[in-house]
This record gives sequence, C-alpha cells and structure tokens, in this order.
Amino acid sequence: MDINKILWPNDFTPAAHGVLPFVQSLAEQHDAELHLLHVATDISNYEEYWGEPNPRFVRKMHEFMQEGARKKLKEFCQDELATCSAYKVHVELGDPGEEILKAVDELDIDLVVMAIRGSEAEHGLGSVAQKVLGGTKVPVFAITPRP
Repeated sequence: MDINKILWPNDFTPAAHGVLPFVQSLAEQHDAELHLLHVATDISNYEEYWGEPNPRFVRKMHEFMQEGARKKLKEFCQDELATCSAYKVHVELGDPGEEILKAVDELDIDLVVMAIRGSEAEHGLGSVAQKVLGGTKVPVFAITPRP
C-alpha cells in the first residue's frame, strides 16, 4: 500500500494531540505529505437557538475562528512537526465529518489518522469518527489515545 498523503483532523483537543506520535511515525516511515485539517463550527447553523443571525457578525466570527485556527495549527506544526518533511495546513468551516470526507476526496488522501472519543457515541466511537469510517473508501487509522 502506497501512503503518499496522510490526513490528520485536529480539533485541538487532548485526544487529537494524543494521536501525534502515530501521525509522526507514519509520515516519517512513508515519507508522506501530512495534511492537518481543522474544521471550525459554522455558527450560522444555530439560528434556532438565538434567532436570525446578523450576516456581518457571522462572517466576522467565521473569519476570526478560521484565522485563529490557522495560526494555532501553524504554531503547532513549527513546534511539534519540525522533523516532518512536508505538511500543509487546512482550515474549513462546517460539519467536521463532512469536511473530512470532502478533504479526503479533494486532496487525494491515502490514509486518515484520527482520534476517537468513546464517551460521545455508542460502540466507543465519536460521531465524527463514525461518519468518517462509514463514508470513506480510504483506510482510517482510528486511535484511542492514552491519557
């Protein structure tokens, strides 16, 4: 199996950070390009909770969230991925599961490496992990990081 591109969805949680040793090892072993993906929440989808959103406010908040995530990922890469030969940072807006699946197709990803969260759904899988595992045709290395 050729692994040239690895996708690592990162939501800045300890669980996502716990996957780092696996991501680094796989990227180094396969001399693979590493794609880090953070999906920011689309707050315009919450109008049922707080009423019709102000489009200007929503746009500014989305820009703020995406720029903050981009900056945080770049700093993380400089600190933690110095040995990785090639990495790219992606920040999208929307549903995490859907955006991960879209990134797999658009970036021609060979392997997804992600954390799972046992407390969020049945069978020990979080809802995002369930969506990715059920919706992609590429291998997914789903890891329960140790505390």
